[in-house]
Amino acid sequence: DRDLQFNYALYYYDYKDKQLLNRIMDPLFGPLPVLRNAPKSEVLGAELELQYSPFNGLFLSASGAYLKTEVKKFVGIDEAGDERNFAGNEFNFTPKWSYTLLANYVFGISDALEVTLGADYNYKGKTNSVLGGDPLFEHEAYGVTNLRAGLGRNDSAWSVTLWGRNVFGTFYTVSIFDPGDAVSRYTGMTRTYGISLALQFD
Repeated sequence: DRDLQFNYALYYYDYKDKQLLNRIMDPLFGPLPVLRNAPKSEVLGAELELQYSPFNGLFLSASGAYLKTEVKKFVGIDEAGDERNFAGNEFNFTPKWSYTLLANYVFGISDALEVTLGADYNYKGKTNSVLGGDPLFEHEAYGVTNLRAGLGRNDSAWSVTLWGRNVFGTFYTVSIFDPGDAVSRYTGMTRTYGISLALQFD
């Protein structure tokens, strides 16, 4: 009865001159981060998605991706400013595994009002900010949980939603870089809460 949907994709990319974050050696400032063209690289990937609605109002979803990346030909500059052959290395900022789980339930409490309850969990595997895979620049795997609860009219005229993002306060990094004398990290958003109001005008 079209309550279950399954989607998948398998793909292979053979890149020529793909842009990757690397460095150039500046005579004044030393190794500076820039986008550079890797002459040859490839990606093998798979994506899966499952959507299921077992009964009216409940929606469940699970999706995931696997990426196998490899630089085939590229001589660049590492974080120490030395020339290096990066052939055989994985792409930076490209986790091998990632997946998302989601549940959303909508039910009526009167002829005009309905309640929405939802949760999702997003996971990303470990990766690295630099092509060479230096452990100082490694991003640990992490998962973030988001929750929401809303009240609104069933004709979508208005709704109020209380939400929480990263409700368990997971610590994770989104970028790691070397400004010259220390390794610095940009971190993801910590636990946050809020209320959203939506209005629809005819």
